[in-house]
Amino acid sequence: MTQESYHPPPIHKRHIEHFRARPGKTILYMFLMGVICWWVAVQSYFFLIRIGFSPAAATRLPIFAFLMGLALGLTMGFVKSVKDLFAALGLMFVSGGVFWYFGVITEGFLIAFGVPPGIASWVSRVAFVLGFLIGSVVLCELVYNWLHPKRPEGAVPE
Repeated sequence: MTQESYHPPPIHKRHIEHFRARPGKTILYMFLMGVICWWVAVQSYFFLIRIGFSPAAATRLPIFAFLMGLALGLTMGFVKSVKDLFAALGLMFVSGGVFWYFGVITEGFLIAFGVPPGIASWVSRVAFVLGFLIGSVVLCELVYNWLHPKRPEGAVPE
């Protein structure tokens, strides 16, 4: 038996891992993503007005964002790789938030010890970016595993 080298299939021909979440979980994903997209659209109202959107269009945008979130949640309920991607993105923000919180506490100590507030205010921002980058390692690992699938047993490296 000859061992042949393993070549992964091209990206456009890779198998997307489908799974069927329970209906309750799918509805939860839909609602959660809908609310998140709606909230982001509501918070961006003044920015949209500033860049040239009409007030009528900026007012209708949260409705469309909610519908987009419903579609994303439905996709998360059916395609595991999409769910994993959004979980990794969520982890990035959660780890950034945790680091930001500890940065705020450190800022308080620095100000109490006499460091000027203008300098100390940078600690929480730097901590958030650091936590965000540490959380992005998971996202990079997911993308790397998607682009470079594991070799099957017995495959000879080139």
